[in-house]
Parts: sequence; structure tokens; C-alpha cells
Amino acid sequence: MEKIDPEIQKSIRRACLLAKAFDVEASWLRDKLKPEPKRILNEAKAKVNHFRNTAYSNIGTNAKDIVDERGYGVLEDLMKLI
Repeated sequence: MEKIDPEIQKSIRRACLLAKAFDVEASWLRDKLKPEPKRILNEAKAKVNHFRNTAYSNIGTNAKDIVDERGYGVLEDLMKLI
């Protein structure tokens, strides 16, 4: 496997962290939407999850647990801001 630059790895982790926060919020929101917005949200959620799974396969699965756990914290911080 090709070695990934450490700065790129950090950027991928940040993107995964935001993606996890989106995933959690989208899961909550999905049940409250009408069919068409719900379909669009499901498609976005699937693409985000595909990105996360692909990214984890490139930066190592040990990063997955750390990033996923922090994703909840990011979402909590965003909720305080908005």
C-alpha cells in the first residue's frame, strides 16, 4: 500500500470526523422528514458512509474508533453554536 503523507492523513481524519457528525444528525433527522427529502438525505448519507469506509481503509481501521467517538463530540459542539 502506498504511504500517505501525514498531513493528508490528518485532513482525511478531519473529514471523517465531520462525516460522522453528519451521519449521526442525519439518522435523527431522517425519521422526521417527508418521503422526498428523506430519500435525498438517505442518498447523501450513503455517499458519506462510502467515503468514510474508503478513507478508513486507507488510513487504518484503528483510526475509525477514535474518529467515530470524537464525531459525537463535534456534533454536540455544533449544536451549542447553532
